[in-house]
Amino acid sequence: MPYAEARRLLGPDRIVGVTCGDSRHRALVAAEAGADYIAFGAFFPSGTKAAKHRAQPDLVRDWSDTTVVPCVAIGGITQENCGPLVEAGADFLAVIGAIWSYPRGPRAAVSEFNDVFARYGRAAA
Repeated sequence: MPYAEARRLLGPDRIVGVTCGDSRHRALVAAEAGADYIAFGAFFPSGTKAAKHRAQPDLVRDWSDTTVVPCVAIGGITQENCGPLVEAGADFLAVIGAIWSYPRGPRAAVSEFNDVFARYGRAAA
């Protein structure tokens, strides 16, 4: 649903984000409208849902270098492929399968993500 409709339904005290695919323009419009965060993706193929857009880490880097609205990277993100997104400045990573389908369990999955964040000098989950 459009940002304005989500904000109207949820009110001023809820966090509202907008998924922007691979569109910087859509993200700028959402940020200017008041979105609390934007999401870019999918960055990689995902077993969760088919991707309509294929975003690149440079989009995250550009966004992080020029705006203050947090961004979330989404789509097929794993411990093995998230490094470029962390390095580019993603504020958050949306992960599902990389946690819940991890062969050694969710605790080990989060620990491995935290190792990646530490390598790039970012805060751990």
